[in-house]
Amino acid sequence: MSLGQLLLEYVVPCIISTWIECRFLTRVLGAKYSFPLTWGAMIAGDFLFSGLNMKFALAGTISGHFIYYCSMFFLLYAVLFQGPLLKKLFFDVILWCSLRTAEMIFFPAWMMNKWDYRYSFVIDIITLGLLSVLLEIFGRKFQNLCRDLPKDFILYLLALDSFVFAAAQIPLEILSIFMADYPKYAFKTMILCTLFAIWGLFMIFFSIYFMDRQVTLRLAEQQYALQASHWKLREEEQRKLRGMRHDIKNHLSCLENLMRSGKTEQAFTYMGKLAGTIEDSEILVNTGNDFADALLNDKYQEALSKGIKMTVSAALPPRSTIDPVDLCCILGNALDNAIEAAGKTENPWIALRGFVQQGQLVLEIKNSVLQKEPLQRGIGLENVQTVVNRYGGILDFISSAEEFIFSVMLPAEQG
Repeated sequence: MSLGQLLLEYVVPCIISTWIECRFLTRVLGAKYSFPLTWGAMIAGDFLFSGLNMKFALAGTISGHFIYYCSMFFLLYAVLFQGPLLKKLFFDVILWCSLRTAEMIFFPAWMMNKWDYRYSFVIDIITLGLLSVLLEIFGRKFQNLCRDLPKDFILYLLALDSFVFAAAQIPLEILSIFMADYPKYAFKTMILCTLFAIWGLFMIFFSIYFMDRQVTLRLAEQQYALQASHWKLREEEQRKLRGMRHDIKNHLSCLENLMRSGKTEQAFTYMGKLAGTIEDSEILVNTGNDFADALLNDKYQEALSKGIKMTVSAALPPRSTIDPVDLCCILGNALDNAIEAAGKTENPWIALRGFVQQGQLVLEIKNSVLQKEPLQRGIGLENVQTVVNRYGGILDFISSAEEFIFSVMLPAEQG
């Protein structure tokens, strides 16, 4: 193989395809390292995997290539990109299937042209250009792909895309037979192969659209639940206030009669009970953000019911660049961990601070811990880390013998 053939058939297409993949994956997953380093690692990985395959004949069939390269690049994605492993596997299969299916649109014409490598290079450039445009459009339009994806739909779409890719391969096998035994039907079969490939590419990208819609629906459900919680809280407050206004005349009349009768001690006892009723009707937490208030009031009541002293000092913007669902994801998961950890101590307490300074939202949650309590981790905090990474924020944990500190800083310009 000449140097020119090597460059046109392998090197240049590899560099371009890995750039397209790296750009898309950085957008939907988030890269652990700088773009040049990540891109370089993907190029090196591609050459390494291809070299190992050619040297040891690890994959010689279409299904073998699918399993081998998807497995190898999945390991590479696990090292280079952020996010859950299942999500990485989803985009791994999506990218491999979409690239190979896009190639199949022009592959029959390449076969008819007797496998000329210069013609192959032109086809590769057209294919990569088409794929780059599609991924750029989908990456920009479907921002929900950056969020946590439903695991049940990931598994469903992985099976669907794999089936679509396999189904699109069948006409190619038929074409190879017709070219050898029935050349007069080869052109018609080539058209059929191209149509199958176009259908396959459409179905694969439709799965991305479908996933985005499912995430949108789930976010809408979460926001509806937050709004319902908020309005339920407001409705309960209004109900208590209406009851207080309705009974105020009776309370005043009772107090007046007690004072006129000289029953001062009973009057003070009655006023104490009345003051407690009024205090219960007040908003326990008021940060200025309705969604945060609905969640924090619920967590505040939960902490009190478990004997945990909780203090909240927060002033949050009513609107900002942070999605309400993401804000409640951070607060909810952090407070769940804080309540669980503080509840194990003799003198349980939680202190929450929140404020906006120079366009940055700062959230800090401190709680009491046992001396031998391990650093708080788990699925909840992994979700928090995903949200923080999406906004380019900072998440930090500090653990000492007496307290655990959870702190988050996010860019949050008020809208």
